[in-house]
Amino acid sequence: MKKKYVVASALALAMSVGLVTSPKAEASSSAKCYFKQYKTVRKYKHGIKAIFAYKLPQLKGNSAAIKEINKSLRKNYTAELKAQEGTI
Repeated sequence: MKKKYVVASALALAMSVGLVTSPKAEASSSAKCYFKQYKTVRKYKHGIKAIFAYKLPQLKGNSAAIKEINKSLRKNYTAELKAQEGTI
């Protein structure tokens, strides 16, 4: 009886370790990131001029997925920028 219990627990342990260390699904290529620099100049009353510069992360590549991610990053940044301008 004890021998069956030991064998069954060893089998369960081996299966759980196998599930934990199983290979995960990964993309076939790695993404490279760079920072695109943007600069805007705004003029206000009385000759005051302000220069706003920021760097936005972008992924290198021409695939549809990368283009969609870059578009989403730009869209999110401009939405946050507009929300900040609204609170000021």
